[in-house]
Amino acid sequence: MACPQQNNIDIKRNEKLTKYRQLAFETRERRAGYDVIIVPLIIGALGGGMRQVAKDMKMIFENDENIQKTICEMQKTILMDSETTVRKVLSGLIQEIND
Repeated sequence: MACPQQNNIDIKRNEKLTKYRQLAFETRERRAGYDVIIVPLIIGALGGGMRQVAKDMKMIFENDENIQKTICEMQKTILMDSETTVRKVLSGLIQEIND
């Protein structure tokens, strides 16, 4: 899972696919008979890219309810972390203005 800026979602998805391609190949060789797939779950810093994540998660989960629950938790985590980051940046800017 990755959390890039909104405009880098597709770029980050391609990077992850490329990065893990060799690992998937080695795993397929070691575990003959198993299906090994790469599922990059990329959610933008503001929660974007959810349609692609839902589509990709169908490769992992068959139950739509599990997909929705997992996506909600992932999105909540991303947005809460983004809010914390924004708060830190804004408090730093406010302190610089007051100093």
